[in-house]
Amino acid sequence: MKKVDIVYSGWLEAPNGASRFLSGLKLSIDRFSDLNVDMNIISKGDYKEWSTDYKLGRVKNKETLRARIFSIAKRTTIGSLLLLYILYLKNHVYIVNKYKKENRVVDIVYFHEFFTCYAYLKREKQRKEAILLSFHSSGDIWGMFFEAFPLLNVAWLRPLFRYLERYTLSHVDRVGFVADYPRRKFGELYSDFPFDKTFFVYNGLETKSFIKKERDIGSSIIRLICVGTLCERKNQMGILQALASLPNDLQKRYSLTLVGDGNVRNELENFCSKNMHTEVKFVGSVIDVTPYLLNADIFILLSKDEGLPISILEAMRCSLPIISTQVAGIPEMIEDEKSGYLISPDYQRLSLLLVDLLENNVDLIKMGERAKKLFEQKFTKEKMILAYSNLFHSI
Repeated sequence: MKKVDIVYSGWLEAPNGASRFLSGLKLSIDRFSDLNVDMNIISKGDYKEWSTDYKLGRVKNKETLRARIFSIAKRTTIGSLLLLYILYLKNHVYIVNKYKKENRVVDIVYFHEFFTCYAYLKREKQRKEAILLSFHSSGDIWGMFFEAFPLLNVAWLRPLFRYLERYTLSHVDRVGFVADYPRRKFGELYSDFPFDKTFFVYNGLETKSFIKKERDIGSSIIRLICVGTLCERKNQMGILQALASLPNDLQKRYSLTLVGDGNVRNELENFCSKNMHTEVKFVGSVIDVTPYLLNADIFILLSKDEGLPISILEAMRCSLPIISTQVAGIPEMIEDEKSGYLISPDYQRLSLLLVDLLENNVDLIKMGERAKKLFEQKFTKEKMILAYSNLFHSI
C-alpha cells in the first residue's frame, strides 16, 4: 500500500478550482484504496472551522472590507508584499506547522501550491518521503502570481523569486501539471529541471447523465454562461465588451449568466448598467452549477491564463459547446469548430465570433454532443484516478 498525503493550505469548501479539484479527490479515497493507495488530504479545514468569509450568493455589502483593503494594498509594491503575507504566506506556514506536528510516516507528500511546498521543504531538512508538486497553471511558476500581484514583478524582487524557484525545484522529486502544454512550457522555461521528472494528469469529473432543458422553440435568444471567479484573469469584462460592441439588435439576441463572485463584480455591474442591451444575470457563488449549465446553450470562458479549468469540464459533461481561449491546457479540451471555438482572449475576436454564430445558424446541439463525447474519452474521474494511482506506484 502506497501512503500519500496531499497537503493544502486552503479550505476544500472554497469556491475555486484547486479546492474543487482536491475535494473531488477526497471523495475518491475509497477508490484509491482499491488501487493500493492510502491517500489522505490534509487541508485548513482539518485545523480551523470553515471560514464565513466564503458565502454562497452575493454578500450584503457590494464591496466588503477585505476587498477594499485588497484593492488599496495592491497599489504599492510594499502593500502587495504585506497582502501576500497576510492572505497567503501565513496560511502556507500555518498548515505546514500543523501537519508536521502529526509526525505522519508516508511514502509521498504531494503539494498543489508552490509556497506550501517551499515552506515544507525549508522546515523538513532531512526527509525520506518523496515530494511531488503540481501547478494548476500554464507552466510559468509566476504567471498567475504576477497577474494577481503585478507590482511584485519588479527588478529588485526578482532575485528573491529566482531563489524560491531554484530552492524548491532542486528539492522536489517530481513536478506535475494538469495538461501536456503546461508541462512542455515549463520544460522550456525551466530547462535545468529534468524533463523526465515532470508529468501531467488531466483533471477529471464523475460521469453523470443529465436531462438538458429544451430551448423555447419560439425564442431567438442564445443563452451564454460563464462560471468562474469574477477577476481580471478570468476576463469576464472581455465577454461584456464583446457583447456591448455588437449592434443593439444583435445584443438582444444573447443573454449571459455569470456564476461566481469576485473583486471585480462592482466594475462588471457598472459596465452592464451603462453599456449593455444584453440581459446579464449575476448569480454569485453556488454549490452546484449544473442547473445553470443545463439552462444554457453555450459555455464561454475568455481567460488570459489557466491550467485545465474544472468549469469547462462541467460544461462539457452537460453537453455544452465551449468558447474559450488558446491558453495552457484549454486547446486539449476543445476541437476547434467541432466541439466549440478556440480564440484569443480578445473581446474583438469574440465579438466577430458572436456575429458569425447568429449569421450561420450553427448547430449548437451537435457541437455540445461532441463536447460530451470528448469529456467521456479524456476527462472522467476514473481516468484521472487510474493515472494518479499509476504515478504514485511508479515512485
